[in-house]
Amino acid sequence: VRHYHQWYSEGKVVSKYLREPEVQPLAERIELARGCKARLAEVREEIKRLKALEDNGGYCNLVRTGLELQQWAWGVEGWRRRDCYRLLDAYLHGKDERVCILYGLRRTGKTTMIRQAIMDMDDGEARRTAYIRVLDNRTMADLSDDIRALRDEGMDILFIDEVTLARDFITLSALLSDIYVPSGMRIVLSGTDSLSFWYAEDDALLGRASMIHTTYIPFREHARLLEDPCIDDYIRYGGTLSIGQYFLEENRSEGVEQEYGDPGMARRYTNRAIAGNIQNSLRLESKGIRFDSLRELYRVDELTDVINRVVEDITHRFIIDVVYSEYSSDNLEDAANNLRNAGVDLYGVVNREALLEALRRQLSILEPGERSTEITEDHLAWLRTYLEAMDVISEYQVDDAMTGKVGRGILITQPGLRYAQVEAVTELVERDPEFRSQVQSMRVRILDVLRNTVVGRMMEEIVLYDTMRALGRRFEVFRVVLTKGDVDMVIHDRTSGRCLMFEVKHSLGRSVRQIRHLLSEEAERYVEGMYGDV
Repeated sequence: VRHYHQWYSEGKVVSKYLREPEVQPLAERIELARGCKARLAEVREEIKRLKALEDNGGYCNLVRTGLELQQWAWGVEGWRRRDCYRLLDAYLHGKDERVCILYGLRRTGKTTMIRQAIMDMDDGEARRTAYIRVLDNRTMADLSDDIRALRDEGMDILFIDEVTLARDFITLSALLSDIYVPSGMRIVLSGTDSLSFWYAEDDALLGRASMIHTTYIPFREHARLLEDPCIDDYIRYGGTLSIGQYFLEENRSEGVEQEYGDPGMARRYTNRAIAGNIQNSLRLESKGIRFDSLRELYRVDELTDVINRVVEDITHRFIIDVVYSEYSSDNLEDAANNLRNAGVDLYGVVNREALLEALRRQLSILEPGERSTEITEDHLAWLRTYLEAMDVISEYQVDDAMTGKVGRGILITQPGLRYAQVEAVTELVERDPEFRSQVQSMRVRILDVLRNTVVGRMMEEIVLYDTMRALGRRFEVFRVVLTKGDVDMVIHDRTSGRCLMFEVKHSLGRSVRQIRHLLSEEAERYVEGMYGDV
């Protein structure tokens, strides 16, 4: 064994051979230096904290009260309210002895709802209200100091934004519900890290929190808020409320009008709002039990890759072969099948292997051989659980008429996220040299079928999911798979035993060919045999 001392000098790595007597003294000095660097970081953090105290009027976090709070709130005057706003208003004016948690992904209206609630207050309520924005790397002890100071000033209605940035929020959040709410305070917590709220509600805040979800925005609400009844706009941008002039978050400085405006923006949104959400909870969840199987992916910086793979997979098959298989876009395969039915061979006019390789690079997804950590069924099961908790995915019932088995399908609740993947595919097709050599009319036809194939499937999911959420427990809503084709949606009335069957099409008109599956003997025989009259 030989020892070398290695360091940087003018940007270059320099090495020096060490004799045996030199090794131990140098090792001790290096260890001392590491300790000093760690202590220096602590000192610098304390200096930042003290400076923030000075800048924030003596508070540990950013605090708004009085006239400053009113001016901030009135910036959303005239903006329409989310459907779930009534739940927030009911909490503020009720007697619920729990904290209220307002949570969801970025740009779904959380901060705007807080500003609207403040704007709706009378003068007496407004004088007793404070807004706290938790600063990065603060603790629950810092937050508690601020709350006590505000309570001494007569404040008893508190909106605490980005509370999950507090390092120990998950484990110590109960102090809010156990100490302050019983004394008569109304406390609303909000933040983009919805998974941390989910953990806290399952642990320290068990039975002590009233939850308001903002992530899912159905088509009806999206159309009302944005005054845009176009289903195509919802398919393209649905999932957030940052299109056009209707911004629903405080920070407008990022210079984007749509989170899903193009594939690159959608990928950044996935990385920051979804993958970042999970990874921040991983960092803060001190027990480590829930993240044990994902920590290895996190350590080698491959967790984001796997999350992207799961979100992009168009058939939502959360099983091991999705990640391990050679990358193949179902979007592309579906379009090729539809084109063949229309008499056009997609793979006769584009280079399939080059296209798939370009698509894989576009979506930043690693092949199995490029991954340093083995992906297991356990990894994907945990990710599915977390994505469901964040309202990014949801299950629906799928009946197989051929086998009589009832299974579960998975859909992504953010249409814009799905559509951005379609755009990634079409952009790559357009750049393919063999495709570009075709006549203009052929290129337009291929791209139209490519988009419409996926848009049609997305519309089926939108109608199915919105209907599931709108109807009560009296009804079952599901899809039926037939030998050839399927019934897009069946609604079963458990009380009367009657069923309605639907075909969902993204098209300008109806045709007899579109309803052939609804009229098939196989569909009628299965539905009537299992559920009731059609």
